[in-house]
Amino acid sequence: MRVVSVLTMLLLVAVVVLPVALHAQPAPTARPEAQQQRPAPAAPEVPAVPAKPGVPLAIEHLGGDAVGGSLAYKLKDLAGRSSLFQLSTADEKRLKLLVRTVEEFRDRPNEASVYSVVWVYSESESTLKYFLDVESGLVFAGTTDEKAQALLSKTQELASRYGYLFE
Repeated sequence: MRVVSVLTMLLLVAVVVLPVALHAQPAPTARPEAQQQRPAPAAPEVPAVPAKPGVPLAIEHLGGDAVGGSLAYKLKDLAGRSSLFQLSTADEKRLKLLVRTVEEFRDRPNEASVYSVVWVYSESESTLKYFLDVESGLVFAGTTDEKAQALLSKTQELASRYGYLFE
């Protein structure tokens, strides 16, 4: 009876314990020469922030009149939706539109504004800005969309003309 129990125990060890023990052994490693011959895989290059194509552009408005504020808002809205521009507040190379507006007449504040737009190129906030162009005129409450489109069209012309500054 003892022989049967010993044989049963050996059979149990051979069937259950040995396969588990063999499975737990580490896989054989490659030779050091073979490991040195394989080049290390290169780390994938992942850009931190995908860059939006377009010219970096900052629009700064100074003025408290309603029509001028509407013009500045429409400029920023159109530039933000355009694939030609990238609205930017970062300290980088960019075009800047300096927009100054005042109401045409104090007694009629919501009808028209006098505007002045100065286009400058900025390398960074700590450097001197380069004057590119200037425009001034009147904008009426019903024509802010058209005026904003005309000013952005001129901005694109200037960006094309002075594109070498961004290289």
